[in-house]
Amino acid sequence: MKTTICYFTGTGNSYYAAKTCARAFDDCHLIPMGDLMADAQPLEGSQVVGLVFPTYFFAPPAIVRDFIGSVIASLKTPMEYLFVITTNGGMPGYSLAIAERLLTQAGCLPSYCATVRMVDTYVPLYPAPSLQKEALIYHNADAVLSGITDDLKNQRILVSRRWPFSNLFQIWWTHWLPSHAGRDGRFIITEACIGCGACEKSCPTLPKSIVVHSNPIHKKAEKYIGQEAPLTQKKAPDKDFPF
Repeated sequence: MKTTICYFTGTGNSYYAAKTCARAFDDCHLIPMGDLMADAQPLEGSQVVGLVFPTYFFAPPAIVRDFIGSVIASLKTPMEYLFVITTNGGMPGYSLAIAERLLTQAGCLPSYCATVRMVDTYVPLYPAPSLQKEALIYHNADAVLSGITDDLKNQRILVSRRWPFSNLFQIWWTHWLPSHAGRDGRFIITEACIGCGACEKSCPTLPKSIVVHSNPIHKKAEKYIGQEAPLTQKKAPDKDFPF
């Protein structure tokens, strides 16, 4: 039975979850959603399909909405078992409920939905946890993923819980998403970078998803002038990374 897990990952948490879930199947292919949006042919003929992605601001990332609407909705081969796994940094929000509605609009009904807490990696807003707390979160995540893997192996049916106001939240999210989907483009590396390595130190992932090759001679920081307007320089707090 051909199985394909379509995943989107920002820092590696969801990729880790996808790899773990793949152990439930003998013939499983892991393919990024972005690749399938460019060429959906590898997904055709899959009797079992899984979607694995992180939770962004209590909801699925924009690419998941686009993937379901363009790729899943156009599949010619009917699926026998469809599962959705989300990762979250502590607040799963309405991610599963929104994904379920998007899949229903695409003509599909998920057979299994679950979420697993991982280390929160949105460092512009939340501080990186201590190594001890990080190890505990991943230990618990492995236990949850082990149970999910067993469920998938037995093709258990598990429908996501509909939290109050999920429909109202999705209406707001639908209008909010177009204006915020590309805001991560603000985090860029320019010639103003002095190679201090603070961003690498703050990166919570292992292995590090940010790697800085420091300069032989430390550069002097200069004010960065953006294309639209100058960025106001502020003194960074002593203990927080100045994202």
